[in-house]
Amino acid sequence: MGVFIAWPWLALIPAAVFLAIYRLSRRKVAAGSALAWLGSALYPALVVISVAGAVAALRTLIARHGRAP
Repeated sequence: MGVFIAWPWLALIPAAVFLAIYRLSRRKVAAGSALAWLGSALYPALVVISVAGAVAALRTLIARHGRAP
């Protein structure tokens, strides 16, 4: 599993496999597995987006706190 930490984009491979299984079987558990693997592949991007969102929110809160009511 460490390979997916070093190279998260490799998680797209099992995501594609589970998506193919879902398309053949229409089993929701296969779709869920595909989404979980896709989420794992996108984890680094999610971290960057989350940090940017948190910084933007904090800047807004700080700016609002500095104003008089």
